[in-house]
Amino acid sequence: MKTLKSRGWSSDEKLKELYYQNRLIFKNNRPYEKYYLKESQDNCLSVLDFYSRQGTKDLEKLGLKGLFKTPKPVGLIKYLLLCSTPKDSIILDFFAGSGTTVQAVMEVNRDHCLNWSFYLC
Repeated sequence: MKTLKSRGWSSDEKLKELYYQNRLIFKNNRPYEKYYLKESQDNCLSVLDFYSRQGTKDLEKLGLKGLFKTPKPVGLIKYLLLCSTPKDSIILDFFAGSGTTVQAVMEVNRDHCLNWSFYLC
């Protein structure tokens, strides 16, 4: 997905063309052009929708701004755990810096009625 440039090539004709080709997407009331993976051989985008600054924002919400340089996003850890961890697992965190893994495990347990245990090593 690529944003249409404001006042650039996003003319009425271009928007109509994209609409009829089913390649026009609106996200947050902004038009985007839909691209397919097969059309982009060198710019492969991630399927994960997590921003690198999200971990920092998560810590700011807890009043821990600036305490850790590279905290991981809680949402990313939750996603990875849900994709790869069987029920009733024990999660080991050997690099328990900001506690992101602990928070992710606790939230997944709550939201999905699981019983994962965790240990900070």
